[in-house]
Amino acid sequence: MFRERADGSSCRLCCEFVNLDRATQSAVRIRLEDPVAGAPGRLYIEIYAADRPLRLDKISWSTSTEPLREVSLGVAICSYNRAASVLRTVEGLARVAPDASISKIVVVNQGEPLDSSRFRDLQKRQYRLLQVIEQRNEGGSGGFARAAMELLDAGECSHILFLDDDVELDAGVVRTAVSFIRFANDSVVTGGQMVDVFHRNRIFDAGGRVQNNRMYANHRNVELAPSKSLAAFASVATCDFNGWWFTIFPAESFRLFGFSMPTFIHVDDVEYGIRLTEAGMRTVVLPPVSIWHEPYIAKRPCRFSYYDARNWAIFASLYPHRLQPAKPRAVLRQFLGSDGVFTARSGGFPSRAGSNGRRRSRKTRPAQGVGGPAYGGRTFAAAGDAARLRQIPA
Repeated sequence: MFRERADGSSCRLCCEFVNLDRATQSAVRIRLEDPVAGAPGRLYIEIYAADRPLRLDKISWSTSTEPLREVSLGVAICSYNRAASVLRTVEGLARVAPDASISKIVVVNQGEPLDSSRFRDLQKRQYRLLQVIEQRNEGGSGGFARAAMELLDAGECSHILFLDDDVELDAGVVRTAVSFIRFANDSVVTGGQMVDVFHRNRIFDAGGRVQNNRMYANHRNVELAPSKSLAAFASVATCDFNGWWFTIFPAESFRLFGFSMPTFIHVDDVEYGIRLTEAGMRTVVLPPVSIWHEPYIAKRPCRFSYYDARNWAIFASLYPHRLQPAKPRAVLRQFLGSDGVFTARSGGFPSRAGSNGRRRSRKTRPAQGVGGPAYGGRTFAAAGDAARLRQIPA
């Protein structure tokens, strides 16, 4: 067993020889009170077969320490025309519900009815676990807020998981996240990483920060296949928020700090995370917890530009110490320059044809623009004055 540090160096903690003629199970014990074993870093094991083929069936990390809290998890899913994906996700969650301490799943559907025969059968079988609410389209902020309200009113949940309707989920990661929450020293917001569904070994996003007029992403585009890449997870990154593709909140956070601001779509997750951060509640994004999801740079058609500009303006009015307003001329220029598709890598809008018919490059400056603060070389939004908005009205 080894401990890998953030600088990529490793030290061996222990070594054990197992005679498979006498045993089919083996346990290696370490004490985290030890300065080396308990130091910040990543624990991992290496297994070598001496003289015959070896197959590892199962490995687990366990502790003899009693958990600090019991967890009853409610799952909130906001859906819009994603019936097949929601069905697949709910079926997976139902299978692990007892082990993952899932007490309730609320699906707020804001699109076409979830009325397939397979979904109706699932509702009949899981009628105690699953609740489906049909409502008009109030966007992601309204859908998640409604689901959280229903779970709070039921009074069964200590924590609430916000889960996107279009994720690909190994439901076992919910069990991992719940185990972490049970032993965490403090009441924390627990996030999962987004793995690029188009590049399935690449982490696209793992939470971030907004400060000094910029947005900083943790573990941006980290390739997971090379073992040396795992050194990035040997330390806990500072995080103000995590996207709502997979984020678990203590239920008390909604009682104390309200719900997300009603922006319909975009920026609500950033604002709510920073609201909790500034109230003293930490956000932790766990390396073992991740989902596959379409990157949001593939979801940026021109029709979202209005929401991005407006919502980042609201954000800037709430947190001027983190984000300053952009100049109106810059906002207008980028609105007029957009033909509906953002370039993911160049940091600007698509090129346009010049007077001679050839394509000419048109770059934007790495400052605030239509979609928000500069984020990884791209521009996301403008910021200006707006009214303070706290929660979904009754």
